[in-house]
Amino acid sequence: MYRNGNQGGKEMNHQGTKQLETERLILRKFKVEDADAMFHNWASSDEVTKFLTWPSHESVEVTKYLLNDWIPRYNKSDYYNWVIELKETGEIVGNISVVQINENIKEASLGYCMGENWWGQGIMPEAGKAVINYLFNEIGFNRIEAYHDKNNPKSGRVMQKLGMIYEGVRRKKGINNQGIIDDVVYAILWEDYQQSCIRLVKATKLDAELLHRLQIEAFMPLYKKYHDDDTNPAKESKERILQKVEDTDFFIIYHGEEPVGGIRVKEDYEEEKVKWISPLFIVPQWQNKGFAQEAIRMVFERYKRTDTWRLATIKQEIGNCYLYEKLGFERDGFEQIVNEKMTLVGYCKSENI
Repeated sequence: MYRNGNQGGKEMNHQGTKQLETERLILRKFKVEDADAMFHNWASSDEVTKFLTWPSHESVEVTKYLLNDWIPRYNKSDYYNWVIELKETGEIVGNISVVQINENIKEASLGYCMGENWWGQGIMPEAGKAVINYLFNEIGFNRIEAYHDKNNPKSGRVMQKLGMIYEGVRRKKGINNQGIIDDVVYAILWEDYQQSCIRLVKATKLDAELLHRLQIEAFMPLYKKYHDDDTNPAKESKERILQKVEDTDFFIIYHGEEPVGGIRVKEDYEEEKVKWISPLFIVPQWQNKGFAQEAIRMVFERYKRTDTWRLATIKQEIGNCYLYEKLGFERDGFEQIVNEKMTLVGYCKSENI
């Protein structure tokens, strides 16, 4: 999956609009049957099309006409156009596509839109990350760009969340429903993408000393805050970590060649198909970059047959609680008062919650 250098010298392997899945979304090909939902959820909205290049659809017949134009194009291997479907409800809420390809420099230009009822929920960044991963790792693009109207900074924030880098403003370069506009350009290169990725490497007994150092570095700030001698991983011995490495699946989280944290997966010895995440940590200088969230998602993917996930965290650390809840975990009722400053709470992610 991880290739070195740029991809300029390698032929692209076009595969078309392959179905992609994320934690909350299914990205798939459009069907004619999507016309009604597409019309009502975003295509007829003046708010959605305000900064786009096409006008709001006046009737569902316009939407059907458009889909009848798009759908035959799925036979082409270089056509990339996904509808965004929510796993939980099956509702379609938007669209993300490659609107232009420059084969000479292996560049794809992305376009996207979504119904306003679903704005602000992180859906488009989640969809965009899946598309970028596919275009880089499976198709072989070397550059992916996107651009937005200067007066629509919300679209720019999506691009930033996708890891794209601001490249500048093309004055009076674009045209949309507002007239001639300034285009703000963002892009991400294959080499940028590699630098932003993490990978999980299963630890061996030779890594116990490294994990010990990383745990101390990651958890010592919390220990100084809560003085939880009996529960804080920073107080664990190297021998205890070695035992965990030998008995469970303990992964080192790498960013490039730099070890930035760890995540451990262990079986629940009382319940079948139940696993625990304990501990999960990122060292301070690499925190707030989305690495912990991505590590959890990678673990979910690795252990697909797991029915239920459990973990415990510090109730007073609101950011950690928010992270787990964003990933679909819910409080399971467990609470343990460690001391007057700190309480441990349990979280569970299960199809049966």
